[in-house]
Amino acid sequence: MRHDGAPVPRWPYVLFRGTATIEAVLAVAQSVLAGGFLSGYYIALSVHMTVGFTMVAVAVAQVPVAVFLRRAGGPPGILRESLPLPLILAAQGVLGIFHLLILHIPLGVLMVIGATRLTALAWRTPLPGRAGVDAESVEPEPAGVRS
Repeated sequence: MRHDGAPVPRWPYVLFRGTATIEAVLAVAQSVLAGGFLSGYYIALSVHMTVGFTMVAVAVAQVPVAVFLRRAGGPPGILRESLPLPLILAAQGVLGIFHLLILHIPLGVLMVIGATRLTALAWRTPLPGRAGVDAESVEPEPAGVRS
């Protein structure tokens, strides 16, 4: 329940988990693609750029979900981590386009760390109870006991 007594919807939690997970998978893929390019697979560079643009789009779509989730009672860290992400990713893209690798690579490492931290936060945040089920009234069944 929220402070106004209304039940907390589950969909923003689930949607946030999805977008955060996609962002983390894409971030890890970016490091693999960068390594592929540095190993001589030059097609990996264009795929790296396409995945980067996709990451920006996912991060932009994630912001309103994060705002709604925070307003619904989600943890404050969600906004702190989600709001700057599209700007950081856009800056990362500019650095890459202009081949400023001295900044692009370290920022990429930090981006992977941030994306995985945000995903961990999303998955550690418990989902609210299902509509019509009071979570406090449901007692867990002891392990090994069957009726």
